[in-house]
Order: sequence, then C-alpha cells, then structure tokens
Amino acid sequence: MPPRTVKEFDSGKHLYVIDKTSSAELSEAINSMHRWYQNAEECYAFLADVKPLEEEDLYAENSTFRTSRWFTRGWTLQELIAPKTVHFHACDWSFLGTKGKEDWKLRFTLSAITGIYYDVLDGTVELQDLSVASRMRWAANRKTTRVEDMAYCLMGIFDVNMPLLYGEGRKAFLRLQEEILRTTDDQSLFVWTTTHVQGEDTNDMVGLLASSPAPFFGAPQVHRLPPITWRESVPSSSTNQGLRVQLYLQRPDGSDATNSSEDYLALLDCATYVENEFRCPAIHLRRLWGDQFARIRPYRISSSPPPPAQDDSKLGYKTVFIRQKPIHIIPDFIFPSEESTKPFSSLSFEVMEVYPGAQWNPGTRTLKSKNAMLNGVMGVFRVWFKDLDDLWIDLVVGLRSDTANPIRLIPWCFQCRASDDATKTSSETFEHWDVIIRARRLDNPGFQDEADLGQDHLLPIVFRVVDTSIYGRSYLTLLSSERDEKN
Repeated sequence: MPPRTVKEFDSGKHLYVIDKTSSAELSEAINSMHRWYQNAEECYAFLADVKPLEEEDLYAENSTFRTSRWFTRGWTLQELIAPKTVHFHACDWSFLGTKGKEDWKLRFTLSAITGIYYDVLDGTVELQDLSVASRMRWAANRKTTRVEDMAYCLMGIFDVNMPLLYGEGRKAFLRLQEEILRTTDDQSLFVWTTTHVQGEDTNDMVGLLASSPAPFFGAPQVHRLPPITWRESVPSSSTNQGLRVQLYLQRPDGSDATNSSEDYLALLDCATYVENEFRCPAIHLRRLWGDQFARIRPYRISSSPPPPAQDDSKLGYKTVFIRQKPIHIIPDFIFPSEESTKPFSSLSFEVMEVYPGAQWNPGTRTLKSKNAMLNGVMGVFRVWFKDLDDLWIDLVVGLRSDTANPIRLIPWCFQCRASDDATKTSSETFEHWDVIIRARRLDNPGFQDEADLGQDHLLPIVFRVVDTSIYGRSYLTLLSSERDEKN
C-alpha cells in the first residue's frame, strides 16, 4: 500500500537528492534518470496545487488535479511514463490514486490530460514502437525553466544520450534530434508545422529540424512504416553540407500558383490512416542548387498516397542535403580595375569608397553578397571619373528574387551623381536607397524597377551588370561605358 501521510512516507522510504553543483553528477543523473524511474519499484508524485479527495472530485472536469502544473512541466513527462507504478499525493500529502494496472479510471484520466496513449501508461506498448512525432507531441505544451532542459528531459523518452551544455540554448533541441536520427530511420521527426502569419513571405526557407517540441502539437498522428526491401538503405546523417537524408520527391500539382519549377513534395516514410486509407505526410521543398534543398511553407503538411512498390520515375527516392539555415548561392559583385577594362573602354576611373566596407575585398575587387541583404541594396560604389569633368558617381547595386521563379536571382544597378565634397557618404547613399527599395517592395511585392527609382539619365556614364564565370564560380561583373548621345 502507498503511504497515506507524510509520517508514513518518512518512516519507510529514503529520498535521494542530485547534487546540481557537480556538473559530472548532474550529467550522469540526467542521462540515467529515465532508467532509474523504469527500475524503481514505486514512484511518488507530490502535487502541491491539488486539493485532497475530501475537498473535490478528482475526476471532475475542472478539478485541480486536471489543471495541475505537474502535467505542464517537461521533466515530469518521463516521471509519468517510465515507472511501472506512480502514487499521486495532494498538497497535504494525502493519497489521490495510483498509475498502475489496477486503477483503469485514473489511467484514462491521465491519458485525457496528457495526450499520452492509454496503453503506454499501463506499459502494454513500448515507447520505441511509437513514432517520433507521437512522442514529441506529448511534450509540445510542456515547459522547462531552462531552454536546454526541454531537450535534456526528453533523452529518456527517445532512448538517447548526449552531454549537457548549458548555455547553448535552442541548439540543445537540434542536437537531440540529430541523436534521434542516429538511432532511427523514422521520418516522422520531420512532421511538424509552424503557425502561418497572414502576409508572411511564403518563400521563407527553413531546415528539416524543429526548434522545440511545440511545432509538433498540430502535426497529424502518424505511424511508422516498415522498411522498403527493394531499395538500398541510406542512413541519415548530419554533415557540413547540412542534413543528409533520402526522401521520395515528386512534383506538386499545378493548382498552387506559388510553386516554382524547383519546388517539390517530399513524401515521408511514415503514414496516417484516414478513412480506411494510408496516406504519407508530405513536406514542401525547394531545390537551391545541385543536391541542396530547403524546406518552404513550414506551416503546411500535405498528404499523398504512399510511393509505388517499384518506382522508375526520374524523381522518386533521392539523397538530398538540407541545411538548418538554408542559403541561396548569391554571386559576388566584381568591380574590375581600370587596367582590366582598357581593351573595352577608354574611361579613366578610380573606386574611392565602398559600402559596406567589411564586405569589400580590394585585393580581388569583389563585394561579398549576403543573404540578409537580398531584395534590398547589396552595396554602393563611389567612383571618380578623372576625365569627365571630375565626375563622381554613386553606383548602387543589388539582387532580388524573381517573382515568377523565387530560386532565380536578378541583379540590378543604377547610378546617381555623388557629392565630391563628402557631404553625403556612400553609407548614407546605401541607407537612403535601401529604405526606399524595401518599402516599395513591401507595398508592391511584384515591384522590379529598382533602376527607375534612382537612375540619373543625364550622366554621361552607363553601368550594367554582366554574368561572369570564373573557374566554374558565378560572379556579377560591373562594366561602365559612355552614354550614347543618340539615347
């Protein structure tokens, strides 16, 4: 019989306390905690915010038991699942009930409160027989005091171990998912969704791993599938090129006008069972280049019939790489030296200033392009033309996504007259035009006339951007010429 009072508990039981001042002891304890609970003869849960049975019905819809904070804490998830027997006690240590095979009514109530399957609570079903997404969903509404603990408290649930690195923040949950991938081929790990905000850019790119358990809350209930015997196994792994994973790719249907020619549906190797039919959840991917992909529209999970038993299509199962922070390949701008342009132009010029200076390499004469500056101004060159009445020009350059094909980047540039007395620096020119162009694009997402905003048609110089390939790498070369008087 479980103890009914504090006195009974103290007289016959021993309490063990973890020394949190010792990092080694803390790490060993957290990595061993789930096993300790599994091996325990009995466990006791003290619910400080729950009234005793004499004051309320435990099973009432709004009882303090149902609303107890104990069911919202991250660490108590394994405390509930792992032990064979858990005795619950109210705020005065009076006995409430036991999670065990005898008390079926309490198990049903616990299942309703937590979303944990009834047969998991009674030990009939092993955790490892359930999909990753199902187990993640149990933690979706739980909280921990420290961000890292949201990952560490789940190690036992997924039967993985990893070192504790307090201070790493949300990276801990990414490490947890990488450890899970090392032990299972269950792709339900990727069945999570975010909340879509109206007006949010549908071309935003993310990785395959969730930032916390919360995005699994709205995920469909999925089941693991047995392996396909006719294809070779390709293990998932974390590499310096991103997450390496084999996915079944197919083209999306033509009903969505936002899809580009590089967009795909990736059918995951797991399934939902709806209306007597198996359906595979599918996430939306975009090919960036080669075998590099990114997830797009993370707020959406589609579904599709499972892949055919034998597949001879050009797509089908492909090994792809997906970075957690996907990037476009953005070519750098090259401003050639006066000497290198002499065969094509007789103009005498000198680049006097470049903004942002940190992105300018004077040795290679390249301006480094950055993803964060896409669809705005990438940089400003202040150029002095010695032979044209001491003419000073600010050359504004940038890159934007093609509205018809978001994977395609379109370079642009325009020139405007600069002040040679430094009353307006190149950084001020940059900030001025960046604000205007981003505001114009915000008002009109299809806006693509950057040059018309600032082009000075009275200047005797015209700049253009030319695609250049150097040793197989793409660059954007800026070339200048004298304006044709006829134009």
